[in-house]
Amino acid sequence: MCNLIFINYLLSKANKFYTDEQFNKEDDLNQALFYVNRALSIETFPSNELLVEAYFLRGKINLSLKNYIESILDLDKTIKIENNHCLAYYYRGKAKKELSFFDEALEDIDNAIKLKSNKDFFIERAFLKIKMKLFSRALDDFDSAINLDNSSSFIFYQKGIYEIELGNYGEAVKNFDIALKKSFENNFDRELIEIHRIFAEEKYIENLQNLLNKNKLF
Repeated sequence: MCNLIFINYLLSKANKFYTDEQFNKEDDLNQALFYVNRALSIETFPSNELLVEAYFLRGKINLSLKNYIESILDLDKTIKIENNHCLAYYYRGKAKKELSFFDEALEDIDNAIKLKSNKDFFIERAFLKIKMKLFSRALDDFDSAINLDNSSSFIFYQKGIYEIELGNYGEAVKNFDIALKKSFENNFDRELIEIHRIFAEEKYIENLQNLLNKNKLF
């Protein structure tokens, strides 16, 4: 009983310092790591559920600290105990992507998606496929994310960028137009969208003019 109370206390302290990996300060992350390490140093854990919580939390903290190998090892332990932990697969895939283990990362994100259809999982897989130069397959994942949440200007903006990569300038313009409309709702950078939209529209007009000129020749 004493171990349970003490471990819960340490993990709650760690969670106070760790909130969202994008916005944590390094000092806070190190404090969080200290408390979770202290918890995991206790030999007898009262339950596997609590052990999973501790390893998973440390895996996320290490990912935020860019300790990618340590993060993967913690998430390995999480999955070994609870093999249907979709978020553990997701974060392990992110860590592997940072180490350029792209095939392994893709397998992890695939597993996360099989366990749960989640917008963030599809977006992460899209960016992973972009790293692998699989642009058309990345667009499919952006579409899947949009099907789950069509309010995000960010997703339409990203889809527009990779339509440009594939030379689909007309489709890119359509996505940037949607992103501009959505940006009023979520304050996404309108100037950034407009710059890419102008480029896509110019390329679209240029390609159309080239096509018309070819038709005149024939």
